[in-house]
Amino acid sequence: MYKRQQEDARLEAESAEIRAQLDALIAQDTRQCRATETDIVELFLGIGDRLVPELLQNYGVDLAIGRIRESVALSRSTPVLSITASPEVAARLREGQAVADSFSDVSVIFIDIVGFSKLARRLSPGMLVKVLNEVFSIADECADRTGVEKVKTIGDAYLAVSGGQASGDRGAGEAIAFACDIIRSIRTFAQETDLDVQVRVGIHTGPVVGGVVGSRRYAYDYWGDTMNVASRVEGIAEPGGIAVSESTYLSARTAMPFSGAEVHTLKGVGEVKIFRINRASVCGDDEGPIA
Repeated sequence: MYKRQQEDARLEAESAEIRAQLDALIAQDTRQCRATETDIVELFLGIGDRLVPELLQNYGVDLAIGRIRESVALSRSTPVLSITASPEVAARLREGQAVADSFSDVSVIFIDIVGFSKLARRLSPGMLVKVLNEVFSIADECADRTGVEKVKTIGDAYLAVSGGQASGDRGAGEAIAFACDIIRSIRTFAQETDLDVQVRVGIHTGPVVGGVVGSRRYAYDYWGDTMNVASRVEGIAEPGGIAVSESTYLSARTAMPFSGAEVHTLKGVGEVKIFRINRASVCGDDEGPIA
């Protein structure tokens, strides 16, 4: 009897250690949202290889299956939420709360790969996906360095915010720093791979609503007219350039130089003032000012 209790305690301790490993795996990639189902599956395969024979030997089939199910249920109820939501949002979801927040001053950043359709015609599907993954991984690294919040990718576009749920202490300055960082990093990537890859960036600052909707694949998202305007501003930017709206300009004008105002008519928005970043002075780019 004593031997059985010792064995039970040992297996419990090992199960707790494995659960801690799983939590650490998810926590490690929560911010970047990079933890994948493959990571989790591989970890559980490791659990199976190590524990299932002992569970079967010591407790029989029924109890072994019960313990495995318990571990899988734990992984689904707690850590998986953290893959696509911050700990605070995940806690609200677990408690059954509606997740809806209002933000009055968020800088929304849209990034688009210039000439993606031409690139898609030149590259094989596998190579195209590889290039997309490289570009978006670079964007993720730039977001980490500047403290902005990645929201999602939409086709060949990348959406981030500064001043949102996970970046509340950031503003227009950090959004522009992120834009500069990614333009420099993509230029380096293009030179190293001999691929004609460029991005353009549009930024608009204003109020948004953030939250989680649906009951599958939880992810914190943002909505509002500010999102639409930012997308339209991005369409005004030149390849390798950064265009911002008047509200973003007013938020950052004392910290960095901009071009003079240009009036553009944006679809669904109307006439707006657009300002362009002097890339040479703001981004440390030796190619000179580009819109």
